[in-house]
Amino acid sequence: MQKDLHYLLIIEGFTMKYILFGFSMSVLLFIYGLGLIILGYIGIETYFDATWVAIAFLILAFFVRFTLPLMFGAIYGLMVTFGLNIWFSILIVAPSIVFILPSIVLYVLNRVNTYNKRITIYN
Repeated sequence: MQKDLHYLLIIEGFTMKYILFGFSMSVLLFIYGLGLIILGYIGIETYFDATWVAIAFLILAFFVRFTLPLMFGAIYGLMVTFGLNIWFSILIVAPSIVFILPSIVLYVLNRVNTYNKRITIYN
């Protein structure tokens, strides 16, 4: 009986360690994403010198799910506002671009595939 309780505590501790790691990584990724959204807003507002354009890109990012302009705005915001080198700016924004580009390609391929299915149904 005592060995079973000890084994259970080791397994629960092992599991809790991974749960805590997953939760902390989720919080860090949320903060990173929020920071990139803010940097994108700052970069777009600085480039176009108009707040309404930056708000329009934010609306585009949230409702249409097209966040590529925000990422380029984040690179520009890091370069101009914070004075970082272009390569360091790209390095900071690169993880989000790595996840955005495959989703854009998948979206386009899905639309093309749906369009081809419609053509074969009508022919």
